[in-house]
Amino acid sequence: MNGLPLEFKSKPNNPPGEWNKGRLLEKDELLGTHELCVHLGKPSIGSTSANFNVPLKLTLLDSPYDDFNLKMRIVAPLVWPLIVFSILTILGLFALFWYSRFRPTLAPDLGYALSVEGGTLESMPLGKGSPIARLLGIVVEKPITLKNEGQILAWVRPLGNLEALYQVRPAKGVTTTEDLNNVEVQQIYRLKIAQKRYRFRLEYQDRD
Repeated sequence: MNGLPLEFKSKPNNPPGEWNKGRLLEKDELLGTHELCVHLGKPSIGSTSANFNVPLKLTLLDSPYDDFNLKMRIVAPLVWPLIVFSILTILGLFALFWYSRFRPTLAPDLGYALSVEGGTLESMPLGKGSPIARLLGIVVEKPITLKNEGQILAWVRPLGNLEALYQVRPAKGVTTTEDLNNVEVQQIYRLKIAQKRYRFRLEYQDRD
């Protein structure tokens, strides 16, 4: 009570607590509000569906007449908060593992040079990758597009293998006769869409 433990009269603590020995209270302390906290364990008597009475006897200095009867209703603890907490903890650990794992990324200065077959290669930056892929923590692919048309010819995907730096995946309707699973920088590759043929290469554009 009021932050100090109460004891059973028949089994006081050793040494007895302050409430057992008696406390001197000022008028405001005595007549003010008193807070009584009950710490429940597993009841060994009574029924969980009935009230559980605990007698409490408080005595004043020369007036031993204050007797109280505390009524407490003991109910089974709720299970769902523990389940929700466990689920959130597992999800949090999974998210930490997922976003901290190794993911290959495209070099920030990686671009490409593109031209029609027989034309002069023109350097351009890769398009922007999907923001949804970044949000989901998966590998981000960036597009190779036709200048001034915005049509996507292929998607460039980073690989974790240093010997096969990049993978190029032709877009829908685009074909190739070459293996684009192991694309190296500065090597020429070809794509075809409808009756047009294109040459392209990947290149680092901000390096000497």
